[in-house]
Amino acid sequence: MFHEGQTLDFESSASANSATPAFHSETLFYPGKWRYFVHFYSNTFAPVHIILSLPCREQKSHNPPCVKNMISLPMRRWTMVGLALALFSMPFVIGLFTAFRVPLTTQNVLLREIILFALAGLVLLIIKRKERLGWDSVGLQRPALGNTAIWVMITFVGVALAIAVAFGFIKLFGLPVGSVDSKAYDALPTWLLLVVIIRAGFVEELFYRGYAIERLQSLTGSLIFAAGIPLVIFAVSHYRQGQAGIIIAMLTGAVLTGVYVYKRNLWITITVHFLGDFIPNILLPLFASKQ
Repeated sequence: MFHEGQTLDFESSASANSATPAFHSETLFYPGKWRYFVHFYSNTFAPVHIILSLPCREQKSHNPPCVKNMISLPMRRWTMVGLALALFSMPFVIGLFTAFRVPLTTQNVLLREIILFALAGLVLLIIKRKERLGWDSVGLQRPALGNTAIWVMITFVGVALAIAVAFGFIKLFGLPVGSVDSKAYDALPTWLLLVVIIRAGFVEELFYRGYAIERLQSLTGSLIFAAGIPLVIFAVSHYRQGQAGIIIAMLTGAVLTGVYVYKRNLWITITVHFLGDFIPNILLPLFASKQ
């Protein structure tokens, strides 16, 4: 009978002269999944350690099982690097462009978007090569199309309601609406705006929902902390849109965070985030220009 956190030690059959390498194997938990890692060492006699992490009780909801988090030190270091990139790289890059007063020309915005896509690629590389986890560890598993489509519609309605509530607060406190970069973005070609919107939908959801929530929960065991910290950083990173933009990002981000925590399907939040930017910034102006 195995118990949560139990460690089993077995001696490997490798001798000092054996060609079979001794190894250290750990079972690591990420929400909803078992993760196995094998680290090979030298061809010398060594014990084999198997660390078990079992759920505290059967769960019927979409929330992850209650478990103790056991993340090996080498993996934890790369996870911390990934968290630093996910939480702070985007505000850092945007802050650099702002601090050096880089004009938002087509070339400069395209360069910024390439940098942000590259940072997302680095996080994906950490997931696959360093943490050795699947895409499902950040909610990017192959989705059930029907269920995903239903939740996209539900989430879209939730985001629309959040925007309505946000504008209620904005009107109540008399806050100005609009970004300081609005005129510069209006002058950009439509194809580049589409690149920006695709980047925002995918990269921001990967950073602030998929990666940050999953890893912070695995490291701390606190869902509230794991959901709250990325949400606050996500909202504050919209400071270029003023206080109104931060309020809108906080409330809409809360809806996206809640749906991700419940469903653990990042495709839902990516799609809704994309539509939430695409419809008002490209689709509606396109129809208006034809009338």
